[in-house]
Amino acid sequence: MAKRKVIWSNIAVKRLFTMFESDIRRGKKKEDSVMTFKTISKNLKEIRKNPAAGIRTSEESVFVMNAGPLILLYSVLDKEIVIHTLLKV
Repeated sequence: MAKRKVIWSNIAVKRLFTMFESDIRRGKKKEDSVMTFKTISKNLKEIRKNPAAGIRTSEESVFVMNAGPLILLYSVLDKEIVIHTLLKV
């Protein structure tokens, strides 16, 4: 089976940029943003390998993944994985 394509919703993209922008405004080190990016990349690879890696919600195809300092909300479709949103905790 071919790997599913990862698609980011508009909300998820906005939240991602807001996280990085917030880090810059707070004067955090560049390395913090790099670590956030690496964490997201690592978890997306895991989701592509095993789409059901997250915790299933009451909606059949929607999952939540606790990715260290982040929470990813995504759904698994036939040919796509849609990242709905992400939260920094």
